[in-house]
Amino acid sequence: IGILSAAITGGAIFILCVAMIYVWARENMPNLTKIFAVLFQWCGKYSLEVYLIHVLVIRVILMYNWFPKLSVLAWYFVITGLSFVLAVALSACTKMLNKKISI
Repeated sequence: IGILSAAITGGAIFILCVAMIYVWARENMPNLTKIFAVLFQWCGKYSLEVYLIHVLVIRVILMYNWFPKLSVLAWYFVITGLSFVLAVALSACTKMLNKKISI
């Protein structure tokens, strides 16, 4: 069991916890549900780019041995954060290219 399998397990547990909180909040805290909905919409907007780029982020981090002393949870947040940052940049580049091509 390496860092990648632990990160995948940690990611699945994190997503499960977020889903459980959302289900609970939907009944008990409607305002929090609206915040979750906006957050999920934003994440969904970039989900394809995150899916495409997260493996590259993991490989580069492991290849150059960045952040060697982080815990599994910290690894998860670093990988997720970098993936979203690069996904937003990739999405912006894609939109720009689509605009230039369609002219």
